Amino acid sequence: MRVFLLIGLFVLAGCEIGTQKVTVVKEEELILRNDDVATYTVNGQEFEIHPWYGNYVEYIKEDYSSADARSDHFQKVVGNPLSNAVLGYDYGYQNNIYLEPPHNINKLKDYVLQLDERHKEILEIIKEALTASTSLLPGGNYQIYLAPVNSDVNMEEFHGVTGFAEKDAMILMLDPYNMTEKSIKELIAHEYHHLVYMEISDNYNTRTAHLLERVVMEGKAETFTKILYPDYDVHWIEPLSNDERDRVWSYIDENKYSVSEEKYSVLFNGSISKELPSWSNYRMGYQIMQEYVKNNPDVPIEEWTVLKAVEIIDGLEFGSREY
Repeated sequence: MRVFLLIGLFVLAGCEIGTQKVTVVKEEELILRNDDVATYTVNGQEFEIHPWYGNYVEYIKEDYSSADARSDHFQKVVGNPLSNAVLGYDYGYQNNIYLEPPHNINKLKDYVLQLDERHKEILEIIKEALTASTSLLPGGNYQIYLAPVNSDVNMEEFHGVTGFAEKDAMILMLDPYNMTEKSIKELIAHEYHHLVYMEISDNYNTRTAHLLERVVMEGKAETFTKILYPDYDVHWIEPLSNDERDRVWSYIDENKYSVSEEKYSVLFNGSISKELPSWSNYRMGYQIMQEYVKNNPDVPIEEWTVLKAVEIIDGLEFGSREY
């Protein structure tokens, strides 16, 4: 789950499929050509890909008299329909950082039109990524929702993509001017691993997953992505220095069974007072998994995917304490 400060987790420069020129969008141009669900069967697994652009068109059409009116309407036409589609009830994404109502409406219009124009190209990239991912790790049947990233956020650093996985669906947020074929494929791999992990493992529950399990879960998804795409190289998996590693592990060890979102966010955002760098959850999770895979090269991906975090760290220097 690539939760960033409303930034996106994935990824590296490959071939650009956008341009840097922003189109001036007129109201009458908001006519979408791609609103049908595409269904692919890949290696015996079925994937439904839902363009969510039309919901953003409904949000764009309104004039807002207040911040509350803007937020309420965004929830009504974007957040709640998505929550219902994925979770089966309203307001599941009311406080989701990916689903904040954008203020830059003209830029959002442009994003929607550009994504709609490139929709078939995006589908082909997704299908290639799913073919590669399912060949390496079998899973179930999943939904994929495509939406524009928040137009108020600069996505250049993250190559135009972010997203999250929940239940049996991944939600991909795209910036058509910064996304690349490579970044889309790497995001798909990461979120696909989360979906398989959540489906076949008894270790994860959205409400009760503890901090240590979530850290290792991100490390597993990053490791899967690196195996699938060996040139995957991003700043949120850069090695920690020895001092950083000691401080991050000490914090994780102290809070390993916490289910507090606030404590987990400290790892993600970093902390000046605790001297923890940002992305500590990804960086430490990836480091843990790299050591595990190095020490256990014969353990297949499907097996380490379902291992509990405490089993992963057992025998590593991280696991020197009793759990």
